[in-house]
Amino acid sequence: MVLAKDIETALWNRAIQLLEGDNWTVIYQYDGIDAGIDYNAYTLKKGAEEIKFEWTNWDEGEIKCTSDRLKEIEKRLGHTFKTIEALDGREPGSSEMPKSSG
Repeated sequence: MVLAKDIETALWNRAIQLLEGDNWTVIYQYDGIDAGIDYNAYTLKKGAEEIKFEWTNWDEGEIKCTSDRLKEIEKRLGHTFKTIEALDGREPGSSEMPKSSG
């Protein structure tokens, strides 16, 4: 998984619209009082694959998905995003180490 960061708001919205046009389904949409003002989040799903979108008024947009999916989105939008890759099983953007299974 990779986390694309600092995505300009209009481009972030275009990515969501692009995927919805490709039959991705919104399975989660943040609906708090500040939705679209200070914060927004969506999870889109197609088959077994999910893509998470998060946006704040301060940091702009983020997209969390597989590296291959992000490359496809970048190609279709004609834009390359800044990314953080998951390391050592940690989630992108997380400073926590994964819990051991033993």
